[in-house]
Amino acid sequence: TVQKSSMVPAVIPENANYKLSVELFTNDEVGSNLCDLIKIDNQRVALFFIDASEKGTAVGLYMLATRNLLRKALLKNPPDKALKLVNEELCRKDQNHIVLKTFLGILNLRTGVLLTFNAGHVDPVIKPKYDNVKFIKGPYNPLMGAEQDSSFTALPLQLNSGDRVCFYSHDTINAQNADGEKYGTGRLLDVLAKSGNDVQQVIQAIYQDVTEFTGKTVIDGDIALAILEYTPSDTETL
Repeated sequence: TVQKSSMVPAVIPENANYKLSVELFTNDEVGSNLCDLIKIDNQRVALFFIDASEKGTAVGLYMLATRNLLRKALLKNPPDKALKLVNEELCRKDQNHIVLKTFLGILNLRTGVLLTFNAGHVDPVIKPKYDNVKFIKGPYNPLMGAEQDSSFTALPLQLNSGDRVCFYSHDTINAQNADGEKYGTGRLLDVLAKSGNDVQQVIQAIYQDVTEFTGKTVIDGDIALAILEYTPSDTETL
């Protein structure tokens, strides 16, 4: 069996240089989204998201197996090579041709550089402390497990103290109300633009806004949300 709790980080390593909150809201016993965070070394943490188009126990186990492959690969290789190696392994062994929308971010806790790799995932949103919210777009890489010879290109982002990055699932913006209207990215940006509370309260505000929009309509999918805030300390405790 696959427990819902296994689809989010069991433990988020404490560090004064960042805050992270993750929530997975799903109507099903096994969702189609996974989030994980691992400490690579004393200077870097890796945050990644996996979004499958299908649901069920078999898909859940497949995502967990992919998570374990990524964990091991990231501890031994540069992130682009780690993604390439895991993708090759998925293409060799997957007989069901499951492809995974994946997003990987490597945060340097000292410099604030967030190295991002988007492989078919939705565009995260960055909310700078002193600027407007905006999407993090491209470069776009092939979905994991789609093509044997895929390579992966990074987009580096410089985070400053107080900057936040919001990650969300496809199903969040595709949630529909009784009229068939989708929640969309505009409403998500509005909530983030108005948010000034801690990261957990921001996630709750987004989820509440989605559920108020959909009303009694059942949300067919996962509302997976994560907020990362860069909070460099004067006295580093890495």
